[in-house]
Amino acid sequence: MLKRFGLVLAVLLCLVGAAYGQTANATISGKVTDSSGAIIPAATISAKNNDTNVVRTTQSNAEGLYTIPNLIPGNYTLTTQFQGMKNFERSG
Repeated sequence: MLKRFGLVLAVLLCLVGAAYGQTANATISGKVTDSSGAIIPAATISAKNNDTNVVRTTQSNAEGLYTIPNLIPGNYTLTTQFQGMKNFERSG
């Protein structure tokens, strides 16, 4: 009986460790370029959660790369803005 309890306890402890490693957050990342493929640094990228209307904003770096971490899962609209260029928007 005690041996069986120890085995069940060991299995449960392993499952707790696996559950702890899971996360409920998401990240959106990408690269901003124009229609010719040229990199666009310092563009403003916004991710709007369509369900909560919460907006997170960042800027692309010198290589045109951006990351918006720690987003709750959901449906987002991504908008990219850069002075002198037409805004780009993508949903879904």
